Amino acid sequence: MSESVEAGWPEENWVRLGEQIAEARKRKGWDQQELANRSANSPNTISNYERGRVPRSRRVPPGVIRVQQALSWPPGTVLDVLHGKVREVPDYAQFELFNEYVEVKTSRPRGSSGQDEAGMALRGPGAGSAHLLELPASGPMAEDTFVRRLMRLREAQGLSLKQLSERVAAKGVHIHPHDLTLIANGRRALRPAEADVLAKALGTTVQDLLLADLQEKSSDALRAPSTEHELEEQVRAAEERLFAVSSFMNEAARRLTAAHERLAVAARELEAARNAANAARAVYQDAEAEKADLQHQYTYLLGRIDSLRAAKKAETGQQGRLGQSHTEEKRGSVLDLGEITVGSMLQRGRLGSGLTVEELQKRTRIPAGVITAIESNDFSRLPERGRQAHAHAHIQTLSEVLGMDYAALVKRYDAQEHPGQSEV
Repeated sequence: MSESVEAGWPEENWVRLGEQIAEARKRKGWDQQELANRSANSPNTISNYERGRVPRSRRVPPGVIRVQQALSWPPGTVLDVLHGKVREVPDYAQFELFNEYVEVKTSRPRGSSGQDEAGMALRGPGAGSAHLLELPASGPMAEDTFVRRLMRLREAQGLSLKQLSERVAAKGVHIHPHDLTLIANGRRALRPAEADVLAKALGTTVQDLLLADLQEKSSDALRAPSTEHELEEQVRAAEERLFAVSSFMNEAARRLTAAHERLAVAARELEAARNAANAARAVYQDAEAEKADLQHQYTYLLGRIDSLRAAKKAETGQQGRLGQSHTEEKRGSVLDLGEITVGSMLQRGRLGSGLTVEELQKRTRIPAGVITAIESNDFSRLPERGRQAHAHAHIQTLSEVLGMDYAALVKRYDAQEHPGQSEV
């Protein structure tokens, strides 16, 4: 779903949005090129966004929405920042951080040892096997516990955030003091590699910090329960995570509902299309059957007509032989032949083949006007000089396409158009 847009946000809100984009990008360990690749933008566009450059339209560009998606921000986060509702975008991945450290241990019976009772296993980077730990919390709450004790140990050693950052840098990992502040406030996720190096910078381990309240060697500061302020910070961090999870769930539910609606519409459209196709197929099959019946009926009627004319011709010929001379009989015979012309025979052949004049023209390349004239027994459209030869050629072409007897057609044509020649 596309984001709604609104014009007229203050310039400082665009700057704040750019800062949040840059901060989220760095948290993920990406450079501008990486974010550009993941959001289908150019590195120059990402640079403009992070500098807080205000678009000419003063509306949210589509590229910013793609950045929001690439950073795994919930829908509406960009607008919340531009509206001033959110000054710092929390890291919505932080509630998954310590899932890389903590996993449910179910292979050993509960209560087999003091540490097994919690049923939790902590696996740090580079650890060869799982160490069973008793933790008061897992996942995001374990992260809160670790960060709280880490900051207590830092204060006990008299280190500032800047000094801790320098110690970490000496071990090859760069964490800016500002990022340490965000981590301490629960506004930035702590990566497993960062957790290890931070613990080592203070002379301890992740496991020892998480188990400080169970180890006698731990200092009183680490073993002391959370203060009211620390608890309030944990509550605030938990609320932010809960908000993030709720946002994801709401968006997932909305998308699921929309997907179900689209699926239902598609199913109805598919069913309608299937019914329409079946109906069209049935209509076509009925029309095809009707066409075949009409062709059979047409052929039958033509045969009846030919039979009637042949009978009439025989009757006329018999009367001529009884009461007329040989010459008159010949003339009457030619006259009778004219009743069934070569043109009408060709027309019947075309209609019997189910062809139109235009279709016959395409097959024979004889002009439609000439075909129509021939079927009307009008050969005057042919050139006067060599007309008989032209007529023979056209009749031959038409008879081959229509599957008719060329010799019979030419004989009929000559008897009609050149009776003197046919007698010779």
